[in-house]
Amino acid sequence: MKKNGTIKFIMSITLISALGLMSGCSKSEATKESVIETETVVETEEVIELVQIAPEQEVINLMLVGQDRRENDGRSRSDAMILITLNRTEQTMDMTSFMRDTYVQIPEWGGNRLNAAYVFGGMDLMRDTFRENFGVEIDGIIEVDFFKFTDIINMLGGIDIEVNEEEAQILGCEPGYIHLDGEKTLSYCRIRKVGNADFERTERQRRVMSILFEKALNMTTNEVMDFVDKFFLQVTTDMSQDDLLNLALEVMLLGIDTMETHNIPEDAGYTSDTVDGMSVLVPNLDACRALMEEITTISE
Repeated sequence: MKKNGTIKFIMSITLISALGLMSGCSKSEATKESVIETETVVETEEVIELVQIAPEQEVINLMLVGQDRRENDGRSRSDAMILITLNRTEQTMDMTSFMRDTYVQIPEWGGNRLNAAYVFGGMDLMRDTFRENFGVEIDGIIEVDFFKFTDIINMLGGIDIEVNEEEAQILGCEPGYIHLDGEKTLSYCRIRKVGNADFERTERQRRVMSILFEKALNMTTNEVMDFVDKFFLQVTTDMSQDDLLNLALEVMLLGIDTMETHNIPEDAGYTSDTVDGMSVLVPNLDACRALMEEITTISE
C-alpha cells in the first residue's frame, strides 16, 4: 500500500483535533451551574491515565476536543467535539461533529449543554456523558486550545480556501480564493453568524480538513513525522504517541484514505428551545443513537 493512508490518518488525528479550537484537562470540582454564555474555566492539575487500544478491537472511537481557553487558564468548555471512528473490520473511517449546544443529561449534574461535561469533569465525565446519551464508547481523547491551533496551521504554511461574501465580510477580505494564516483560519473556523450557525461552522471545519488532507498528500514521510513530533507538544491526550502512530501504520496497510462526515444532531433531528436560560438544541436521541450505532458497529 502507498504511504497516503498513513499520512491521511496522522493528519486526520492531528489536524482535526487542532480544528477543535481549545485545551486543558482536570478533575477539580466545578460549581454546579448552567454553562450559559460565560467563559466558565476550571483550574486544574489533572493526572491523566494513558489508555490502551486492544489489538483485537474492531472499532476504535477517538474524540477530538477543542477547548476555548486562554494560555495558563484551566479547563474550559469543549467548544468543538469531533469523533473519529476507525472500523478495522470494514476498513472505513468516519468523522462526526457534535453540536456544542446539544441539550443532554450529564451524569450527576443533570440537564445541560453537551459542552458543559468537559468543564465539569474532564475526560472521564465526557466519556460517561457520551455513553449515556449517544451509546458511544470513547477509546481515546485528544485536546487542543485555539492558541496552539494557530501555531499548528502556521507550521503547515496556512491554507488556500474559497470564501463567500458573508464570510469575507467577517474576515475583512474580498470574496473568492484567499490565503489564510493560522489566526485567520481560526477566525474562519469559528464563524457562527452566517447561515445555520453551528451547523455551518462545523461544515467550515470539515472544509478546512479537506484542504489539509490535500496538503498532507504533498508532504514527504519525513516532513509528516517531523510535523507529528511538533504537534504532540501542542496537545493534551490520554493516548501514547506510539499508539497513535501504530494506528496510522495500520490504516496504511488497510488502504484507508477517505472519511465519511456526519453531524449530531442531524439538520432535521432537533428542536430549538430555551431551558434554564440556555438556548439549546434538543436532539432526537433515538435518531442520534441510531446514527451512531450505524457508524460504530460492524455490519452483519
